[in-house]
Amino acid sequence: MILSNNVDFWEEKIKIHDRIIYFKLDTGAQCNVLPLRWIQILRLEENVIQSDQKIITYRGNELNVLGYIILNCNVRGKDFNIKFLVADVSSKLIIGLDACVKLNLIAKVNTIELKENLKCKFVEENKSLFEGTGSEPFDYKIVLKQNYTPLASSCRRLPNIVKDKLKIALKNLEERGIIQKVNEPTEWVNNFVCVEKNDGSIRICLDPRHLNKYICLDQYPIPTQEEIANLS
Repeated sequence: MILSNNVDFWEEKIKIHDRIIYFKLDTGAQCNVLPLRWIQILRLEENVIQSDQKIITYRGNELNVLGYIILNCNVRGKDFNIKFLVADVSSKLIIGLDACVKLNLIAKVNTIELKENLKCKFVEENKSLFEGTGSEPFDYKIVLKQNYTPLASSCRRLPNIVKDKLKIALKNLEERGIIQKVNEPTEWVNNFVCVEKNDGSIRICLDPRHLNKYICLDQYPIPTQEEIANLS
């Protein structure tokens, strides 16, 4: 099993025709990919066999596959014959999942034993992040798209057994300043769902599906796991 925050660790040195080449280990790939420029560098153009196989990226784009080639590769001192699809791409050389397993570059792990409760440790080390309501001292304005259509959703009926708990939950949210009571008609009315917690109280979950269609979203890129790991 490979466990590392270092992106370089997911590369493997493979010897082909007395030349050391770095391949990217891609467990999400179903084939091995050799860019055309490496076929030209190794002068193996005549060894490429025509093929109608296709490569579809995870984004749905189709790559220009020129054929395939079977190469003798030395991996960690052992020789293997590996099939590569040759594509006219500028990406790294890729070893797919099947080859990674065959070459013993990765291992499947069914169980992982933790010596300590990492969840409790994480919460304890970041206790301040889990206290309070998580509110910030500023007003956020929801910007709507042009020509939006307001919707006042019809009220959903609730069982009598839930109504008393709902009143308590709403009063609690109002006293904490999380929600505000409205006494006049409004053009937007969103439904909500009541979810019972383990302690018997309820959690109120807003259902603003119609409103969400008209909200102008702020485009903030979400950091990858590697970027987060490099910050720590």
